[in-house]
Amino acid sequence: MRAPRAETGVRLVLISLVLATLSIVVSPFLYAAVVGGLSDPAQAFGWHIFVLPGITLALGGALGATGVVGLWILEWDRRRGADPLSRRWDRQRVALVVTVVVAAIQIGSGTVLGFVHIPWFQALAVIRAALWATLTLTSGLFLYWTAERIDPGAARLSQLGFALGTASGIIPGMTIAASLLGPVAFDPILGGVLGVAATGIGTLSLLAWIIVYGGILVRLGSRERAPVVAS
Repeated sequence: MRAPRAETGVRLVLISLVLATLSIVVSPFLYAAVVGGLSDPAQAFGWHIFVLPGITLALGGALGATGVVGLWILEWDRRRGADPLSRRWDRQRVALVVTVVVAAIQIGSGTVLGFVHIPWFQALAVIRAALWATLTLTSGLFLYWTAERIDPGAARLSQLGFALGTASGIIPGMTIAASLLGPVAFDPILGGVLGVAATGIGTLSLLAWIIVYGGILVRLGSRERAPVVAS
């Protein structure tokens, strides 16, 4: 059986990044269309309870599956390298494992929240915000270190993608922490501005990573074709 190549891993990661970007951009418009366009309460209830959570679950599942498989293929490719250190538990492998575990928890808890009402939602929101910040940090580190290994020329844009992604993961936690201090200490308008800022920064981060890994995919394809052209 032929081992998966780095190009396959990069392609799957790229698909996951595109799906994540679409989910951020399309979801608000979809929810707004449902809220504003359905006048029948029963129909609106069905959309909110079944259809929208189902779409979120399907999109999140596809995003998570392609991302996790792509990251594992990239790590498998690195492990097959000639450097003996690449076979050990290093910072990149730890970042990958933490990313997979936290992503599974986030997807699982998000699925439950989509179908079940949780009375202690605030406490769960704090936990999910902390997990989200961890996920953006560890996944960003893995993407950065992988891009640095495969294509050192993309270092500047990778740094930008990592910085924006980390910021987008921290802002929601800050917003939730501030809101728990009470309405006197937290301005709802400021919360809305921070929420929009986090979404915008996160989208820019994803676009930066799409450019980075799209360029890597093109270069990997060029390397594969080079010997054929030379012959």
